[in-house]
Order: sequence, then structure tokens, then C-alpha cells
Amino acid sequence: MFLLLLACSGGQVALDPIAPVEDSRPDSPADSPSDSGEAVDLAQAVTQEALLGHLDALQAIADENSGHREAWSAGYFASLDYVQGQLEAAGYEVEREAFTVTRSTLNSASLGTDSQSFALNEGFGVFPGSGSGEISAPLQGVDLSIPPSGGANSSTSGCEDADFADFQAGSVALIQRGSCTFSDKVARAQAAGAVAVLIFNEGQSGRKELFSGSLGASVPIPVLALSYDTGVSLSSASEVRLSVDLSVTEAVDHNLHAYSAAGDPGLRVHVGAHLDSVQAGPGINDNGSGTAAVLETAIQLAAADLPLEHQVQFSFWGAEEHGLIGSLAWLDRVAQEAPGELQAVDAAFNFDMLGSDNGVVFLYDGDGSAGQAQYPHPSGNPAGSDALEALLDQRLGDTPTVAVGLGVPSDSYGFAAYGIPTGGLFSGASGVKTEQEAADFGGRAGQAYDACYHQGCDDTGNIDPELYVRLAQAAAGAIQDAAMSPQAFKAPGLVAPRALGVPVSAGHAGHAHCGDAPVFR
Repeated sequence: MFLLLLACSGGQVALDPIAPVEDSRPDSPADSPSDSGEAVDLAQAVTQEALLGHLDALQAIADENSGHREAWSAGYFASLDYVQGQLEAAGYEVEREAFTVTRSTLNSASLGTDSQSFALNEGFGVFPGSGSGEISAPLQGVDLSIPPSGGANSSTSGCEDADFADFQAGSVALIQRGSCTFSDKVARAQAAGAVAVLIFNEGQSGRKELFSGSLGASVPIPVLALSYDTGVSLSSASEVRLSVDLSVTEAVDHNLHAYSAAGDPGLRVHVGAHLDSVQAGPGINDNGSGTAAVLETAIQLAAADLPLEHQVQFSFWGAEEHGLIGSLAWLDRVAQEAPGELQAVDAAFNFDMLGSDNGVVFLYDGDGSAGQAQYPHPSGNPAGSDALEALLDQRLGDTPTVAVGLGVPSDSYGFAAYGIPTGGLFSGASGVKTEQEAADFGGRAGQAYDACYHQGCDDTGNIDPELYVRLAQAAAGAIQDAAMSPQAFKAPGLVAPRALGVPVSAGHAGHAHCGDAPVFR
């Protein structure tokens, strides 16, 4: 997901291979190591065989349901049934929480000039949250840099009010992807009188293709995403014609929640992963990998019957790919209807993409020590996040890490906004691996961390099992360490979103998704 070289910690050593291990899952809770007096370490109990077995099940679900597990689809509800069945078999009582999703269906779209036209889903796409319209108008470039003059995210096109000082109201704005959010670009263009916005990819290696994105909230004007080549072609045009026809409907989606029997429910460690995929593919890395890691940790925690200090809440979020909708719906609802439940959440872990085929180890920068870390959270790092970072870092051992700020656009975003200590791991999406990262982690410099991000090839062949097992086991161990710690991670009583001034579901605009900058930059 991250498109700049980020501040690193840890030694510069390539990952040691992890040999495949046998599935050590007990046949029943009665056979668990804790009953025989043996020490239980969830990091060892979570095995490669079990993790890959869950991924195989999610792949089979996608194969049987049009190739995907998108929110509110048959594939998503089959995924819910699978996770719920696994949790109930492990002894959990499972809550299925409904929430309403506003969804847009694209009926048709076109883009062209008098001399050329571009193909939908090849040269251009439509942003979720775009408005509809049929427009023929002057086209005006906004602070373009062709070819790009710096590295990824170096373009400030549309990021400053001064970029629109000479913009003619009634024109279509042509903007380059870069250092600020899509929502910021579109808001400035609207304020300047743009009747539509075209955002094209920035142009560096790995940032030329058609990309996906989110505006975080609906806008009244058409907003299109373009490949770099399409943007370059249009940059010399004086007028453009475009049309977007969208139907907006409401759908019902669901989150799943399960709670450990042991531990203080007033001092809760929350563990989350999003369960939905995009429509383009089965979503095995994004985010079957996080789903399977959290699910297997829950199964092994129930079998281990550990003497927990904190209760553990496991949540599987819906509609993350459409703007963090499931997690924000839960946070906002609980904050309003049962604030004591949210006050009880003492720490929050998030695991979104853990097995990228050319990945690295991104570690949430809870202590804020990495000044170059991408995506600082607008309300700052909640106190206690440093402790969660330390637990994960300790479980990773000598594995090098790359820091990422708590504003990373995934389901952790809302928890940090509510002042809840936040931690997590991530292995990378469509951002490009640097030479230094290739030296640290192995793999291919100059290529995407996950070349199948948001594509049909994000299947079980798109997982690096060595990296995946390492991150999943570190996650399980840190969850155990947090849940068994007598430490209170969060200051008591904090519920209202901090320093945002609006409900989280509106205030996170533009920070919609997991993983990578295509989502919002």
C-alpha cells in the first residue's frame, strides 16, 4: 500500500525460511496443552496448515460465487457462514450485526474527445461515490508534472488552493495522483467550479496503470480514475466529453463478533480483520489472510483456555472495501447506544493483508518514533499504542520492519480516532518495493508488494507462505501477550472521536480501505 520508502527499524537481514509445520490443533478443548500442564503459546499453536486451510475454504467460496466475496454478495454471506461455523465449533457465541450500506451500481460510462475515446476498465474507471452526469466541457490541467519529476507521491497536483487560482468555472479538472487524498483534490476542484474531475495515475514505475480508489463520501459531480497514458493523452486536449450513469440503492451487510469466555469484559482487547473482498477477485491476500489469521487465533485461544486478564473480542468487518463501513458503523453505533461497551475496549489490533507475494513487514508506528512514516493519524497516536507496537515488535524478533502511521486506511482508523490504543501488521499492496526493502526482506525491487492487489489473481497462489506464517504467528503471540498482561493500555472513559470534530464515519473521508495508496492517494 505504501508508495514511499518509509522509516525502518530492525536489522537489515533477509527473512529466514520457515519450514512447513504439521497442524498441531487439538481435536477438542479437552486435548489442549493447558490441560496437560504444558505452557501454551498461541504463536506456535497457529500453524501453516490451519492458516492455508482457511484460505482454501475462502477460495472455494469465491469459486462458487462468481469469483469474489464482495460485501453484501452471496460470496460474502457464505464467508460469514464459514467464519461463524468455525467460531461456534470452537465454543464461541457469535453475534451477527446488521448495518445498512449505500451502494452504487455503474450502468454505463464513457470518456473521450473529438479525436479519441477510451475504454472503461482499461483507460479509465469510475470512483465509488462519483456523481452521475453527461458533460461536454473545456478541460483544464491542474499543476501537472509530465513526466513526473520525483518519486511516488511527489506530485502536489490539486493539493493546494493556489493550484486552482486560474481555474475556469464550468471546466473539467484534470488532476494527477500524488501526495494528498483524492477527496482533498475533488473538494478543491468543486470549490473552484469544476463540473467533473479526472484523476490520472502519477507516472512512476508501478504507478502507470488504471487504479482503484475511494472518495470516502459521495460527491455530486462525476469523478473518474485514469491510467497515466490516458491522462497524458488528455493533457493536450482542450475539451472533453464524458458520461456516468449510476444507480444508488441500499443494501444490508453484516459484521461478526465473538468474545472470549475468559478475561475481564471491562478491559477488552479487540482484534479485527475485514472479511469482504473487492468484486474483481476472491481477495485471498486482501483480506483472506487477515481473516484466517484472526480466525485461527480465536480457535486456538478457545482451545488453550488461558488465564486471561483482558477479555478478547474478535470482529470480522463487512464493507471495508467500500470505505471502512462495517467497522465505523459498529464504532459509531456503540458510542451512541452503549458507550460503556466502547469504553471497555482497552486496545485494538488490526490485521489487513499479511501474505503479500513480494511483501515486507509494515508495523504500525504506535510510539511515533519514525518521523518519515506514511499516514500519520489526524488525531495523533492514542496513548498506549506504543505498548502494542512493542508487543508486535518483540514477537517479530529479528525480523526487520517498516513503520507506517496509524492513519493507515484500514479498519484500525476509527479505533485510533476514538482514542483507543491501536496496533497492527501489514505486508503491502500495490506500492513498489524499494532496493533497500529487497535487501532487507528479499523479493523483487521495483515491483509491487502485491501484483494482484484488487485483481482476479488475488487467489491462493498469491500468498507468500513464509512471510504469512511469520506475521500471523507474531499477531497471535502479541494478542496473547496483551490479553494476559495486567496492564491497562487505554485511559478510562474516552469515547468521543478526538480532534476530528465530526462523527468518524464522515471525518475519515478519503481514508477508505486497507493497504495501499490507490485507495485514497
